Formats: sequence, structure tokens, C-alpha cells
Amino acid sequence: MENQLNPDNLPNNLPNLPTRRRFITITSGFIGSLILGDRALGATKPVAKKPVVKKPVVKKPVVKKPVAKATSTPAPSASPSASPSASASPTPPPNTAPDAPVIGKASATGATGATIAFTAPAKNGGAPITSFIATSNPGGIKVTLPQSDSGTFTFAGLTGGTAYTFTVVAVNSVGTSSASAASNEIKTLDVVPASAIAIKKSGVALTLADIEVGKTISATNSATNTNLFVARLGEDLFKGYPTSCTHQGGPLAIQGKTLDCPWHGSKFDAQSGAVTTGPAGSPLTPIKVAALNGALYII
Repeated sequence: MENQLNPDNLPNNLPNLPTRRRFITITSGFIGSLILGDRALGATKPVAKKPVVKKPVVKKPVVKKPVAKATSTPAPSASPSASPSASASPTPPPNTAPDAPVIGKASATGATGATIAFTAPAKNGGAPITSFIATSNPGGIKVTLPQSDSGTFTFAGLTGGTAYTFTVVAVNSVGTSSASAASNEIKTLDVVPASAIAIKKSGVALTLADIEVGKTISATNSATNTNLFVARLGEDLFKGYPTSCTHQGGPLAIQGKTLDCPWHGSKFDAQSGAVTTGPAGSPLTPIKVAALNGALYII
């Protein structure tokens, strides 16, 4: 049998209920359930809550790893005499003697003189060139130029009529270079004796270019202004002959390879002066002729 009670008439020993409108349904012999809107209460005995036992939290000890402190090694201080850039650069090679100069043209300037041109080397060995030295061959005559650039040597004291070559070296504080190549060969001028008489042709000194080998020409003794024949027997071999026949002194004339006398028909070899046709019985007396410095002289 169900009875519906007014909540306001409930006994005081009932649990406190919310202030909402309460509906209680009682089943015979039991207090069933209290319907509290959307909340239900249990039976007569309250539900005992189990105590919550909190487990102690064991804290793990925090082990701190040692932190390595960065240390810096101070750089060694540079010595006052050396800069960082200088210590990093490679050591330069040591200085050496210069390269050999380049030889130029040699020229004879007289019986005892010559000039020799040269060019300074491109590499001086790392030290300035202080001088150049030229040497003659033969003779070993030396001339020094105290300069560092190209130039020309002037030689004196050479021997007349002699063939020479020359070499040049460069000098710096380290040493002396190897010698240059030999120069061209020159021949110093001959020493013309004071007694030598120039031979002329048409008033001009007779030279090697005026007479071919194997030829005979007419010329003039510049001292006496008299005529003579000059024969060229070889490159450097000359002879002179008088212009009168040995028979009776008739005037001789060049006829090809002979010297002919118009008076009696005598003939002489134009190169040797020997009689080739009489009545002349004696050869022409030779006159000593020499080429000195390219010109012909009676000596």
C-alpha cells in the first residue's frame, strides 16, 4: 500500500533534503528511494566513504651534473719585432748573384780602342747591381762601369790590327754573375807608320772597294804626285809597280792582264811584273803596298 506524504509533514530525523520540491515514495516495510528530482538517495543507512589514503610522494633526488666551464688559453703575445702577418708569410729566398748581362755590338774605334754595348739582366738576384765588368779576349783587359743599368764600355790600350771579342758580367753585394755570351769579333785599326804614304785615285784615298782581286789599276803617290800601278793579288795582298818600261823607260799602259810598252813592244804581267814579251829583259821592280784600316798605303 503506497502512501504519498507531504514533505512538510516528514519527521525531523530524515536526511536533509534539497530545498527543491521533494516527492517521496514509500513502499510498505521499506523506505525505498527518495526521488529528489534528478538525484536519488540510498537506503536508511548512509554510505560510509572510504578514507582516501594518500601515498607519500617520494621525490627522487635531483643529481646535478657538473657543468664544465669553458676556459680560454691566452694567446702568446707577439714579440715587438715580429707582427702576426709577418710570422704567417713564407720566408723569402736568400739573395743571389745577378743573372748574366746581354752582350751588344762591339765596334773598333781606332788602332787601340773599341766600344761594347750591353743590356742589364732582368733579374738582379734580389740585391741591386753595383757594377758591370767587361773583359777583352785576347789580352784579358778589363774595364769596370760602376752603375746598375745598361750602357756602353769604352776600351783603350788594345793592340792595333788585332781581332777581339768581349764578355760582360754583373756584380751585386752577393757576388758576380756568369759571363755573357761573347760579342761579335772586331779588328782594331792598324797602326799606320809615320813613313806610310797614302795612295790616291782621282785625288781620293784608294780603298779596298776600289780594286778587285786579280785586277791592276793606275793610281797616284800622294807624296810625290807620281803615277804607279797597284795590283791586288789576294784579299789582303797587294803590290805596286812603276809605270816605265825597264828597256828604255817607255810609258806602260794597262792592256787587260799585261802592261804594254808602246815604244818597242815589251810586255809585263800585270800581277807579277814579270816580262812576258821583250826586248825588255828585266821585270818591273815591285813597290811595297799594304792595306791599313781599309785604305792602301806605300810603306
